[in-house]
Amino acid sequence: MEVDLFLTCTQNSSSTQHKTPAMTITHTETSVILRFAVQGLLKRDLIIDMDDSHHILTVSGDIKTSDSIDHIGPFTKKIHLPKYIDTKGAKARLENDELEIVLPKIEHSEKSLTRRVQLDDE
Repeated sequence: MEVDLFLTCTQNSSSTQHKTPAMTITHTETSVILRFAVQGLLKRDLIIDMDDSHHILTVSGDIKTSDSIDHIGPFTKKIHLPKYIDTKGAKARLENDELEIVLPKIEHSEKSLTRRVQLDDE
């Protein structure tokens, strides 16, 4: 299943508007897969940061073309991830002008953030 939105995405905000790579999101039973169209970018052109404590994934880079006149510019995309994502298990790869980030889901038994607190006997 592909969806266009994934909770909250924020992009770099500057006076000059830069294009950001198109992103698609696919949900499977075990993971969420983000794909970015990053034509012409190399591994060294991309930075992927994961803020585990706030569940925020940041993808940034600088899009250039072979013609120095047509410099598209830097981009930053922040994605606020839901709590059911295992941020420490994230994996990324770059292949055929596509950046793919696989975010595993936490199994149902692990994702419960509510627990009962027992009362002590007096």
